[in-house]
Amino acid sequence: RNRLFAIAAVQASVFNWWLSDRARFGLVDSVIPGDVVRKPPVLHSAENFRENFGRPSSTIARPASNAVVAAEDQLEILRDSVEGGDLVITGPLPGLGGTPLAEKDALEREEDVMHTQLGLGGLQWDEVVGDRKLGSRRDAVAWPMDVRTDISNGKDLFISFSLPPGSFATVFLSVLLGSLGGSAYNAYQARRRRRANKR
Repeated sequence: RNRLFAIAAVQASVFNWWLSDRARFGLVDSVIPGDVVRKPPVLHSAENFRENFGRPSSTIARPASNAVVAAEDQLEILRDSVEGGDLVITGPLPGLGGTPLAEKDALEREEDVMHTQLGLGGLQWDEVVGDRKLGSRRDAVAWPMDVRTDISNGKDLFISFSLPPGSFATVFLSVLLGSLGGSAYNAYQARRRRRANKR
């Protein structure tokens, strides 16, 4: 049991470092060669969330399967699908498993995180996990479910929501506060507009 907990902690650390690296270079929602992308999971209370936060309706009720590796000639199509919410980029939860592995540029970034930034280059996963299929991938972006809001006394805003395993409520709240007028959200939207104008 302690061993499984330790493996999960290492996997989470790798994913979080990978996600921070992608965010630092503006690549959380920008597909690069070799990225593993897939359809996001089904959302609950989708209509409520879409009305309040603008989630595109085309992303509702998609199975979290059909992962594909981004080829050079598919990048523009996949980037449009990721920006529209129909696909999501995934990051590594290293181990032994049946999920597709990143390739090319995406693999280089993942290996840099594991080998250079975290110093895990010499880790032999087959010895660590044995015959357990513990390797997997996690979505870089998670959408909240069952979002509900209520205003009390005309000034206090109460928000309730649920998130997939491995997600952090504090991250969602920081994005939400930004969407209500914060500079981080405005900068993000400006970057997306610049990218769209280049096409």
